[in-house]
Amino acid sequence: RVSGLALFLQYGLLGLLTLPYVYTAVALARGVLAVGISMMLYLSAWRVQRQVRRRERNAPSPLGRQGLGALFNLSALALGGLLAYGVWSAYPLALVPRPLALAGYWVAALGLVTALIGEGPLRRGIGLILIVSGCESLYLAVERGLLVIGLVGILDVMLALALVYTTEMWIEAQQGVSTP
Repeated sequence: RVSGLALFLQYGLLGLLTLPYVYTAVALARGVLAVGISMMLYLSAWRVQRQVRRRERNAPSPLGRQGLGALFNLSALALGGLLAYGVWSAYPLALVPRPLALAGYWVAALGLVTALIGEGPLRRGIGLILIVSGCESLYLAVERGLLVIGLVGILDVMLALALVYTTEMWIEAQQGVSTP
């Protein structure tokens, strides 16, 4: 569930960064969209957490929780940051302001790392949403047409709905495995 809150904060911070480059009404609409998407993902994360706890209660794992560990995740996060800075330095975007370009690269790189090391469809899907969000922030600084902005919003909603659906299917599959 913390990932959903972090995603909401990321939407807010990117919205503040892109505010000078898009229309105010568009920024407000993207903010409302971000609240809706974050709520959908938060509810899915809540259901995943409930399913994982139920499964651990019924059949605890002898090795404990399986995961890559906090040190690995922090190392991957630092690697993603270095990747974003390297791409930002090597390939500056002439039409995108430098702070926004760095933020877009940073979010996309963190999404790539999250998608690669994530456990389960929810974390990988959040990584995919981060990649798309980073690319959108770069693109919306260049293209300010309402049609494009509307299509980007529709893409966000469709991606979030696909992620929620995939997560629900994963939960149902897990329930089928854990119940005799």
